[in-house]
Amino acid sequence: MPISLSALAALFLFQFTWIWNELLFGITLARSQDVRPVMAGLAGMRGIYAAQNTPGVLAGALIASAPTIIIFLILRRYLLRGLALSTQGE
Repeated sequence: MPISLSALAALFLFQFTWIWNELLFGITLARSQDVRPVMAGLAGMRGIYAAQNTPGVLAGALIASAPTIIIFLILRRYLLRGLALSTQGE
């Protein structure tokens, strides 16, 4: 289990990022604004407010990407260890 910790951390980070950025589901399948993911809401804001409030849309994108960045910073140690282990075998 200790050897697989790096792989599990990388898998968790990639899966979290994939789910957090789920734009296709949010735009096509979610009918209500209450159940749409964050990125689908940002895409809607871009269409409505892009001409008048570009800094607001960019601030929303920064806030929406913050959880992914925080999780990456927390798991950075495990990801780097996993990369180092994968290059030692060559």
